[in-house]
This record gives sequence, structure tokens and C-alpha cells, in this order.
Amino acid sequence: MKRDRPIDSEAKNGRKLRLLLHGIDGCVPYMTPSTLEKYFPASDDNLWIGLAVRDTCVMPVFQEKKKVHKKNKNRNLETSSSTKASVAKKPSGYGFLPTKPDSWLEPYNRITVPTFDPIADNKKGSYTCTNKGVSVWTPHGRQKLTPGAYNEASLALDAEYTLSLFDIDDEEGNAKRQEKAEQRNKEWFEDLGKACSGQTDRKLWAPALIPNLINNPSASLAIAQSDNKKASGIALIGKWHSKLEKLLESLEYENVTMLSTDSLVEVLEIASGSAVNMIGTNLPQQWAKKKHALAIDFSFDESSKRVKSDKKDQLDLNSDGCIDMSSKVFARDARPLVPGRSTSLACADSMFSRAYIHHLVVAQEILAEILLFAHNLHQMLELLKAFREAKDPSALKEFIMKQLKI
Repeated sequence: MKRDRPIDSEAKNGRKLRLLLHGIDGCVPYMTPSTLEKYFPASDDNLWIGLAVRDTCVMPVFQEKKKVHKKNKNRNLETSSSTKASVAKKPSGYGFLPTKPDSWLEPYNRITVPTFDPIADNKKGSYTCTNKGVSVWTPHGRQKLTPGAYNEASLALDAEYTLSLFDIDDEEGNAKRQEKAEQRNKEWFEDLGKACSGQTDRKLWAPALIPNLINNPSASLAIAQSDNKKASGIALIGKWHSKLEKLLESLEYENVTMLSTDSLVEVLEIASGSAVNMIGTNLPQQWAKKKHALAIDFSFDESSKRVKSDKKDQLDLNSDGCIDMSSKVFARDARPLVPGRSTSLACADSMFSRAYIHHLVVAQEILAEILLFAHNLHQMLELLKAFREAKDPSALKEFIMKQLKI
């Protein structure tokens, strides 16, 4: 399961900062195996793929039911009262079943989680959690995910890294509720440790609820210590807070991951610090669905704080640093999405112009979202690379923030 990785720029200067892409339904959005391997090869250690049990392993459950067939008297069959029994499978709902990962994802560093964004899940309905499990939203509605079902499903996904099932504190300021959530999380982390105690190559992550971590750091981080297996990393769950930078800077975990981010500003805040070395997000897909392309300029001379590229291509960026490709201003624009500053699938060799991608958007062609997703993912990786190599990450953050419409 363990994979050998090449030494990249972050290893040379000691800065670790990777992208954890949220896999949807057990795959990478919009990508075929060939395009994924060509444009985002598994040899690049800076792209990791997360698989959530809530949508990867949810399957229909069938219940066997005996069905009795009476012989048809209208077809000259025997008129005896004899009957014939058969077994039929009747759908009885959905559950979380062990599922093997797609073979083309196996070369990539993968992480298994219960769900990426429990806060967004909560917005879809009332949040419920008991000692027996957590309710999570799936493509088939809300389902109960028990610790046993999660452990079995997550082990079947065969990822090198696994985050234990977690409860979250959805009642801010409720100390009793926070304590209960921490207690459940510790028990579920220990349960996962027991389930994979014989697998020495499997590394566990412990959940760290951000509100609880700020209020009671020692209690929250105690979850990562287990009699069966200690955590190799922690996953921060919730909304990023500036206080976390100082709280986490002394930790010595292999991975400190922000599980989910929902804006470019949040990504910039985290990337400009040194406490977190992996940022989880689904922004490339979210932007592609909105027909947006990430177009920020992060190439500047740190010594003079000036842009290295020219200013001829002034773009009207939104708060996420994107341009809206549905806008008519691009209808006659023959330039690539980011001229001279991107080698993404959409920009390489100036193969696809802004006008062409605008046409695809207007025509509602799925190719528009494919090109935009590949471009956005490429630019996100380049953005994190810029922060890895920056001598002054704070200056780079401020330079990018000035380009956004906030």
C-alpha cells in the first residue's frame, strides 16, 4: 500500500503544503483515467484524493422474501392446489457496504473519511447523533452511519490513511454538548484502531473539532492518543480561525489537514501560515459548475513586491479570484484563460480560447465544465506550489488578496 514518491520542491525547503481533492462518488469529478493520469499524474505527491464513505459506499440493500406462485388454471395447467415457492429480492433501503476503490485511483495517495463537510450536511436537515452513529446526507437522502459500518467500509476502500468517524458540536457554546462530542470521537477513534490493529501500514487520522480545539486544546488533541494505535495526523473540522495557527504550530504530526474549505480567502489564510500542511477542498468542481475559471496572478517578484508578468490582461475577478465564462465579454476573446501563466488542459498550447469556452458554456456543453475543472485544479496546485516556494507567504497572500473583489 505504501508508495514511493519523488522529492519535490516542498521537501527541499522544508515546507509541506498539499491539496486534498474531495472525490465525489468515489472518483475524481469530470476526469477519465487517461486524462487524470496525463494531466495530474500519481507521481505528483502534492495532489491527494479523499474518498467519503457517505457517497462512495452507500448501496441499495435487498431483503430476501419468499414469493408463492399459484398455478394458472386458465392455461390448461393442472388444477391442483399445489403451489411453487421462489425467493425474490426486494429493495428495503440503502446502507453502507464494503466497496473496493476504482483501480485507476489505487496509484494515488488516498484518504478515507466519513464525510468532508458536516457543516454543509447539517444545512440540509436537522443534525442527529447518538452513541450508535451519525446521520449523514447521501445521494439517497439521510442515512445512519454506525461506527461498525464505517470501519468495515473504510477498510475495504484500502486507503493508506483513514479518518475515524466523528461527531460534531452543532450547538456553539454548549460545554456539555462539546464534551459529549469529544467522548464519542475518542471512542470511535479507538474502535477504528482495534479494527485495523493488524495492519501496520494503515495510518489513522483523528478528528479535531475547531470550536472545541479553541476552547479546550488539550482535551481535543487527546483523541489522537489511543492504546491501540496513535494517530499519524489530525483533521481539522469546521471553519478556519486565526487562533489555530498558534495552537497548532507546536504539533509534531505527520499530517495536519484542514478537511474542507469553501472559499479562496480561506485557502489563502491557511496557506500563508505554517501550521497546516494539507488543504482539503472541492472548489475546482464548484467553480466549474458555476462556469468560473480561476484566474489570479500569483507570479510576483518578492524582492520588489511587483508583478513579474505584464498588466495588459486586466481581468474582473470575483471574491474567489475567478472570471465568469458565461459573460459576453469573452465571446470574441481569442486568448487562453490565463495567457502565459498556465499550462492547464484548457490553456496549454493555446488550444482552447476564452471565446470557445464561452461558446461551450452558452451551448451548455459538458466539455465546458471538464475544461474548467481541469484548469481550476491545475491552478490550485500551482497556487499551493507558489506558497511552498515563497520566502514570504504573507506577502504573497496580500498580493493575491488585492486582486479579489471583496
